This record gives sequence, C-alpha cells and structure tokens, in this order.
Amino acid sequence: MKPVLTSREFQSHARPRRESTSSGGTASFLFRHPLLCLCLLLFVEDVLWLSWVYYGNADCDCPEMARFKQEHQLRQALHMQQRDGVSKAPTQKVEKDKHSPQLRRKMPKYKPNKEAYQDLLQHVADPSMLERLPDLPFNTAHTALVRKQILQKTHVQNYLYASKKSMPLGSVIPFFEGRNKSTYYMVPGVYNYLPEEVRWPERLYENCSVIGNGGILLNSSCGPEIDSTQYVFRNNLPPLTMEGFFKKDGRNTKINVDYYKDVGSKTNFVSSNPSGFKEFLFEFKNEKIITDFTDYLSQFESDEGTKVWTHMFHYDSKAKLVLRTIIILRAMGAKIDMVSSHPTFLRAVNDFWQGNGLTSARASSGLVFTTIALSMCKETHLYGYWPFPVDYDGQEVPYHYYLYDYQHTQNNTFHKLPEEFKLLQKLHKKGVIKMHIGKCKQ
Repeated sequence: MKPVLTSREFQSHARPRRESTSSGGTASFLFRHPLLCLCLLLFVEDVLWLSWVYYGNADCDCPEMARFKQEHQLRQALHMQQRDGVSKAPTQKVEKDKHSPQLRRKMPKYKPNKEAYQDLLQHVADPSMLERLPDLPFNTAHTALVRKQILQKTHVQNYLYASKKSMPLGSVIPFFEGRNKSTYYMVPGVYNYLPEEVRWPERLYENCSVIGNGGILLNSSCGPEIDSTQYVFRNNLPPLTMEGFFKKDGRNTKINVDYYKDVGSKTNFVSSNPSGFKEFLFEFKNEKIITDFTDYLSQFESDEGTKVWTHMFHYDSKAKLVLRTIIILRAMGAKIDMVSSHPTFLRAVNDFWQGNGLTSARASSGLVFTTIALSMCKETHLYGYWPFPVDYDGQEVPYHYYLYDYQHTQNNTFHKLPEEFKLLQKLHKKGVIKMHIGKCKQ
C-alpha cells in the first residue's frame, strides 16, 4: 500500500507510515480522513507560498519590484519593436538608443591563418568533416522517412514535455537520471503546474531554424534569414537584444546588444538548463534577480507564444528549484510558458541517436532540438553548429557568440560535439537538413 503523502513536495515510498494510537479526538479524525487533511494542508501551504510570491504586489517596501513594474512594459515594447523591425524590414537599420548603447563582442583582427587550419586537420579523427558542405536541395522523400522513424521511436508528439495527460496524479515520476533509489509520485503541488497535454501542430511547419550558440555566427549577418523561417528553436536562453550579468547580491548588469543581426530575434521554442538557475541566478533568493531575469526573458516573447523548455524531471535534486522558477515566473506575469521535458522522450532521443552511431552517453540540446524540428517541420535549417576552434580559413572561432562566458573553450568533455557534427553532416548530404556555416547570403 502506498504511504499517505504528507507534503506537497515529492515524497519517497520508503518513508514509513505512522499508525494512529488513539481511537478518538484529533488523532482519530486524522486517521479516518487522511485525504481531507491532505487537501487542507496543501491549501494552507499554497496560500502561504503564493502570498510570499505575490509579496511584490502588496503594500510593502519593495522599491525594486515597484520600479520593475513601471519599466517592464516599456522595455518589452522596445524589444518587440526591434524584433518587428528585423523580421519585417531586414535591410532597415535599427536606431540605437543613445542611453542604452548596443554592444557586440569584439574579436581580434588578423589575417586568416592557413597553418592553423592545416594543424586542425591533423588532429581531427576524420578530416572530411572540415570540407566545405555543398549547397544541396532538400530530399523530401528521405526527410519523410527520417520523420517517420523519429515519431515511431520517440513519440515526441505525446512526450515533448510533461503534461497532466502523460503524468497523471499519483503516478510514479520516472526521473531521467535519478541519483538515488527512492520512488517518487506525482502530487497536486506539482501536477497543478503542468499543462493539460502537448500542443502538437496540426500540420507540418514549412521551414524551421535550429540555432546553436557557436561563435561561427559572429558577423555572419544570418539574422534576417533566420527570422524569415516559420518556427525558430534556440538553446539555453541566449542573448539576442539584451545580455545580462547576474550577481548574488543583486547588483546585476544588463546591456542592449545587437546579436540579433547575426542570430535573429524570433523565438518560438527555447531551452533553459536548470543548472543555470543555481549557478548564475543563485536560486532566485534576491528580489532584484527575479525582476531582472523576468525582464531578460522579455526578449524571447512572441505574438504566437514562446515555450521555455527546461528539465524538472531530469534530476530529482533539481525538481524543487525548477518548480519554484515556474511559480515565480507565473506570479511575475512573464509572457512565456515554461514547461518541463518528459524523461520518456529524453531517453528515446538518446536511444534513437545511439542507434545511428552516437557513442556519447547523452545527446546535446542541439541534437535534441534537431530531432524535434525534423518531426514537425518540412525543412530544417541549422545555424551556429561548428565545434572547432578555427573556421575553414583558419580564423579563430570562439565557443559561443556572446560575451558573458568568453573564457569558455571548445573542449566539451560531456558531449562529443565533433561526433554529433559528423552525424549532422551526413543528414545534410542526404538532403534531410541544411547546415549553414559562415556568412549568409544578403
């Protein structure tokens, strides 16, 4: 018999149930009506929790919250105006705000180094990976075959993200990489924040763009081309028109940037690593971090609605923090919809690519998003995927196109990015996807 749940948080089945020792009074009532008591307890906790979350809306001494409420709409309008200006008139220059200068990462200027490229050829396992890819047309028949395989093996249309339909109340939560042997069950405090079901498109999108964050995008002028596609995927909440530097004490820095000229500004589906909620946002323990992060997210808003795809059910240790993030964003009125990946889909994606030659333990988010795009788009375009330190001409290429982790190197030991790049190259040559490397045509 499953133990009685006594908290809105995830509970282990290993916790023993305390038997009532009294036949009457309060103890008897608790024993005879456990579900009623549980509902009352959850109601009280919800009221206390939401009252804390909405504290900024109350008559309290919260100057940062009040200032944010007044400025948020103005900033949001500015970001939307920039996006509209890029998508509707790609050749039109966006006027710079004198008080908020637009900055971009400055790269060292030097002549291309052919020797650096030749040195790279000697260190890669397969030199053919560094050959320039031909511009090939899409192979509709082959793409349809790959799409059919993905849908059959991953069931992405049902498990793209966790929902009330795929994770019923009281069901066992199958964490993707649970680090202890406990069993957890879906409780109302989590279930109530899940969407009803996956909203899968009624028909295939004509074309989609999957944007990696590689430094190869710098000075590529691919922004208008990316924004012209019907649906855009992005990884890890990358800066487009605003870059943020967050500090534990709340003394954050936000600057306007013009990365959108190279990477576009349109966003429909973007991932967010829950590790960042702790490492860079310090678990939202500072009010200023909450308000600035909500402001930062405004650059991803769209008229069609934007989904932020995170991982509540990846590790059991991260579940509470992700849930807290979802609650805070809803309370702040953020115009994005944060959902959580479903562990069943993540396992299926790994199995699919390992069956196609991937040897790493886990696929990168870029490969996962390519899988999703292939399942819902007729044409899939990839930008920003280049796992090497120099380009075809020997020009230095940073790991990411943005500034805040400029010390990050190309040495990613967790994912085998060159191996994934080779798999993507094969799909490109078969006309299943189209990889864009280097400058885009004007």
